[in-house]
Amino acid sequence: MQYASGVYRPLISTVIAPDSDGFLEESLDRNRYRASEMPQGFHYSVISAAYQKTTDYDFDYGTECLLLASKYSGVKARLVEGSSNLWKVTHKKDIFAAEGVLKESDISVCLNCEDIHLRESLMKQLQHKKFKIHGLQEGQNKENNVEPSVFIHVLDCNEHLTQHMVACSDEFISHCDNSACYLLDRVLLLVVREIPCESNHLTIIRLMQNLKKIHQDKETLVYCVVYQDETQIEQLIEMVTSVVWNRDPVLSGQVLFVS
Repeated sequence: MQYASGVYRPLISTVIAPDSDGFLEESLDRNRYRASEMPQGFHYSVISAAYQKTTDYDFDYGTECLLLASKYSGVKARLVEGSSNLWKVTHKKDIFAAEGVLKESDISVCLNCEDIHLRESLMKQLQHKKFKIHGLQEGQNKENNVEPSVFIHVLDCNEHLTQHMVACSDEFISHCDNSACYLLDRVLLLVVREIPCESNHLTIIRLMQNLKKIHQDKETLVYCVVYQDETQIEQLIEMVTSVVWNRDPVLSGQVLFVS
């Protein structure tokens, strides 16, 4: 039985020690030393006993809980090499780094687009961002090892547009209700081509406000991007990629117009 255990990764950033005059005195050998990562596990009796004996100096300057547990409880801590997607959140900047790692590994997109040229252009840019891409039928296939966390539907503006938008929303929510939990917010992005008159603009804006309320209860995000024609494809692709990557909850329920 292991009473204390933790994972490690190769030491990337060199650890150095200066002397009293500010000159380099020592540097850790990366062949021997490793970077401590999370998670760590302790038998309760071990961590409790170590905590009772830990000094104020340990709390202020001790950098490794496994070492303190070993020092004050007399047990050997088992070390296990971890995978490359592990990290330890020590400073605020570590959270942003962790978010970037999650986005690169967790964003899987189901793309529903009948326009072949637009579909290929979107896929190329999304794959450039290292997103995993699924077709619509693949996204609905529960036997997939990776389920989409982002659904993108490209819709034409016609008399059935609002019904199609609501149907996409209902289908997305149903998928989320029957899927595993995700580390990042799940996203529904509705891309609409051409809304010819201002009254239609207002209709779409009101609909998106209603959809936002529904998605808030489900802890999902919903966006709408509107573009006019093929001359805006490049800007559209940039906006779609930005929305998927940033997932700003403040913009959920908004209609974004490509200019």
